[in-house]
Amino acid sequence: MTRVNIDEAIDKAAVLFWGNGYGATTMRQLQHAMDMRPGSIYGAFGDKDTLYLKTLDHYRKASLLRMQTTMASAQSAWQGLQKTIEQAIFGNEDAPSELCFLVKTVNELETRQPELVSFAKSALLDIRDELEKQTRLVLAEQGKGEAEIDAEAQGLATIIQAQIMGMKAQLKLTQQPDLIAKLIMQFMRNLFNDRVLS
Repeated sequence: MTRVNIDEAIDKAAVLFWGNGYGATTMRQLQHAMDMRPGSIYGAFGDKDTLYLKTLDHYRKASLLRMQTTMASAQSAWQGLQKTIEQAIFGNEDAPSELCFLVKTVNELETRQPELVSFAKSALLDIRDELEKQTRLVLAEQGKGEAEIDAEAQGLATIIQAQIMGMKAQLKLTQQPDLIAKLIMQFMRNLFNDRVLS
């Protein structure tokens, strides 16, 4: 298989696993979604667990790239972080699940598949680290010094990641995206003490 074909196959498997969950996804469904025979899937990707790990890594890389692209294209660090948060909460209408694939993996497999859960948790920390990088840019935009940024950035990034998860739950509960958008803005202003220009 070419690199493009491999990436396309992993993307199709990721959509299936993300939507159905690990346990409810059968090899027959994977064969159909990936348009590959069982032997070809095993030869190219290994067993079901190995394929699942590859889909998690695919999701992790895509998420990080989207965050980085969003920040790079923003007019300010504040706007970049705000858009990153909005994208994480509102997501893509075509996404197979309202839950983040990584969070869904942890919730489903916490007691059954420690290797997969460990990778998902590590990937969530990678997401937090990227949030920390963006947070550092916002703090620098506020005029804070390096020592102050070092002291605050990781804690703020952890709070942001937790709020993203909470607001996704609220969006699912209330079905009021306009309200959630206002809450995102208020959250950012409170978190950064209203000291940046939006």
